[in-house]
Amino acid sequence: MIKLQVNGVVLSTMRLLLNDKKKDKALGYLTKYVSTLELELNKSVARGLSVLAWRFKCYDLALSPLHNVGGQISPLGGIRVHKWLLINGLNLIDDKPNIRKANNFTKEISLVKFTKLVKLVEQNCLANLRKMTASQFNHFLNTPSPDDIALYQPIIDEANNLSKKQRLIDYDVVEIDVHSLENYIRMIVAGQYNLTPLQEETNARQAISILRIAQLNNNLLPQKKKRSEFGRIYYEGHSVQSVHKTLRKAMLGTSFEYDAKSCAPNWKYAFAQDYLNSINSIASVGDEFYGTEHYLFYKKEFYKQVIADTFDSESTWSEDKKTEKIKETMTSLSFGAKMVEATWTSSNGVQKQTSIMDIFKFPDERQRFLKSPSVVRFKLEQQVLDNYISETFRNKYPDIDSLKILKSQSGRRSQPKVIAWLYQHAETHMMNIVRDELRKLGKTLLANVHDAVVIREQLTQDEIKVIENEVRYRTAVTNFSLGETPYP
Repeated sequence: MIKLQVNGVVLSTMRLLLNDKKKDKALGYLTKYVSTLELELNKSVARGLSVLAWRFKCYDLALSPLHNVGGQISPLGGIRVHKWLLINGLNLIDDKPNIRKANNFTKEISLVKFTKLVKLVEQNCLANLRKMTASQFNHFLNTPSPDDIALYQPIIDEANNLSKKQRLIDYDVVEIDVHSLENYIRMIVAGQYNLTPLQEETNARQAISILRIAQLNNNLLPQKKKRSEFGRIYYEGHSVQSVHKTLRKAMLGTSFEYDAKSCAPNWKYAFAQDYLNSINSIASVGDEFYGTEHYLFYKKEFYKQVIADTFDSESTWSEDKKTEKIKETMTSLSFGAKMVEATWTSSNGVQKQTSIMDIFKFPDERQRFLKSPSVVRFKLEQQVLDNYISETFRNKYPDIDSLKILKSQSGRRSQPKVIAWLYQHAETHMMNIVRDELRKLGKTLLANVHDAVVIREQLTQDEIKVIENEVRYRTAVTNFSLGETPYP
């Protein structure tokens, strides 16, 4: 929890300017506003700081709740407290954010700094947790504070006060393994995970928030659905989707994740023969799309070759880290990332760069990766399939071109967005089939993570084949397959 300590000059000036002789109205206005600000700040921190927020010591904060529910000053015609503080130079939040402003188009919220009139007291930061004695830390883990209850109970009540039918529509509820989660927090505090300082702090905050909700709600975490126009279901606030994989495993305890292997490239690959037929080619799919087949069917060899092309003998990365970087980049390329080095300034004034540059920080490694024959061929084939899939669906469903979400800020149709929109709808359809088959098999579905599900029981090989064959039959994605990852 973060508590805000407001400089006394704010209240005294409010009393003076509002002619508050009884000295109670100004206090009421300020208390409500600060409480709202604290609530939104703690929600933001619990979700996890963005890299920009961490780098610039700022906070990702939605300002609309401060305007809407932060209170009004009734004697002045109902002016918002937030606006009144700004007008009178008593604002607690910097009114001139120069890093990132809220953007309705990208759905980004503001990145804000606090003024010198307020001090942030972080109670649950790792530094404080690491100073606690064993008994103090045990008490902290096991006992939600009054502040915890004030913060999390409204989130719980919002879900629990709905009818059962409506709750099923609006929420996915996850059962949390509290004991496993407590052990995870202990290990984070002890520094036993190989995480960056940002990941440690973020994971600890999120784990504590999820633990508190579970403790106050019979070990259940309500995840409020946030349906994307692209076809996926996301969640607002705390969820299995928004946390680091180590925390997800701890939340769910002993269980099994089944993910669709290389889901996007496999989906595109299903169109390869249709593409060849459309151009009257007599070439086989294997001859024309050997780069994609190399990636899909001989992945270990593919990674080995690209790693050899990318990293020289001076690289200090472990083999696992090298593979992780290649895998991350290939996933990015599958979703339309460009094989270029470029930087630009966004509409919010933030310096951005291509995903290739984000992943490969060293220019020499980046250049070698971009020149890898296996990567070049894979990307070329992906572009061919992207063009074919995009045009095929546009011809069949011309209304696609009228969808605003598939256009760039300039108003032009964005092919990467079209492909993402088509793929994510296909992904949702495939995973819905997986979920239906799991229910038929009597399995306990714990969580959904886009192209993956987590269930309590382990599937047999025969059960996996039944599910894969059903998806292949109903979607024509003939190479659909599931990979298994045990938790924790």
